[in-house]
Amino acid sequence: MKISITIPALNEEKNIQTLLKSFENQTYKNFEVIIVDNGSSDNTKTIVEHQITLGAYPLKLLTEEKKGVGFARRNGMSDASARNRRPIFDAPDSDGYCSRLVPPLSLRDRGELSPFRPA
Repeated sequence: MKISITIPALNEEKNIQTLLKSFENQTYKNFEVIIVDNGSSDNTKTIVEHQITLGAYPLKLLTEEKKGVGFARRNGMSDASARNRRPIFDAPDSDGYCSRLVPPLSLRDRGELSPFRPA
C-alpha cells in the first residue's frame, strides 16, 4: 500500500525539521511526503530543500503564494502519486509529528490490528 502524506506549511522553521526527521525512523517504507509551502517568509523552504538533498525518503516540495491551508491541502493531494491506488493522509499541519501514523497502518495492512480498536 503506497501512502502519500501531504503537509501544508506556513512559517514552520521551528517545527518542520523535527517533523521531517520523524519520517526517517518509519518502519513502513512505501510512502512519500509532500510539503506544500504556502508562502512562508522564514526558512521553511530552505530546510525542506536540504532534507530533499539527503534522500532519506521520497520528499517533494511544492511552493505557492499564500492562498490558505485548504488550497495547500488540495494542491498537495493533487500531486500525490498514491491518489489512484490508496488513501491519502493529510497531516493536520507541520507542528504535529508522524511517528505514530505509519506503523499502525502497516499493522492494519498485515491484519494485525483491527481498524476498530485504537493502536
